[in-house]
Amino acid sequence: APADACLAMETILARRRTGGGSWTALLAERMPGRAAAALGGELLLTEENPSLAVGGRSWDEFLASASKNMREKIRRNTRKLERDHELRFDLCERPSQVEPMMRTLFDLHQMRWQEGSSFDRAAVVAFHLDFAARALDRGWLRLWTMRIDGVPAAAWYGFRFGGTEAYYQSGRDPRFARFSVGFLMLVRTIRAAFDDGVAHYGFLRGDESYKSRFATESEVLETRAVGNGPTGCGAVRTGALALRVPVLRERLVAAIR
Repeated sequence: APADACLAMETILARRRTGGGSWTALLAERMPGRAAAALGGELLLTEENPSLAVGGRSWDEFLASASKNMREKIRRNTRKLERDHELRFDLCERPSQVEPMMRTLFDLHQMRWQEGSSFDRAAVVAFHLDFAARALDRGWLRLWTMRIDGVPAAAWYGFRFGGTEAYYQSGRDPRFARFSVGFLMLVRTIRAAFDDGVAHYGFLRGDESYKSRFATESEVLETRAVGNGPTGCGAVRTGALALRVPVLRERLVAAIR
């Protein structure tokens, strides 16, 4: 829990003090900045973690607070699709739906990111198929498919946990790009969060422009490295210096993503 972040850091620091020479380096990845700073060491990477405050407002109240352009885009695109086509949004609610809907997500993600899909390895696909089924059983899974005239046009994969709706991955068919299906799929999931009274909608890591259209706040996440003893401290300092070389920095960022 966010309120326990400092306690977690104190626990880690206590372990550092009592661990003696049993460890060489600690890599603390994507920690809340206010807590990560307590670890000291070298700052390797910072990332934005934007979110939308939802709780206590209705969807209509949110729309009223949005820009005129945003309201018109949502309403215009939705009306056009509903007028000319059959538009349907399906939410995964039964175990028998998990695999076919996840397969649809994988396919649509591959269509959108042909040269770098997150689901292009068999082991990754197997993991998510297994985890999605377990998440549904625990009430965490949020898996949507958007269909136009019965054809999958977009999909959204995320989780609802601890009062937060977390947007993990999505995909869309480029053939439907003229309908802004990615945008409408996102809007549908945000509306569901408002309708269900979720406290926050988390866009997770990254400062992409589409997130800033909706986000009301953003937390900085820090990745830090802390060395122990001459070997560990030397390795951490060397690593931090190496990150000033653009090529090496790109490799690190790619490795932890």
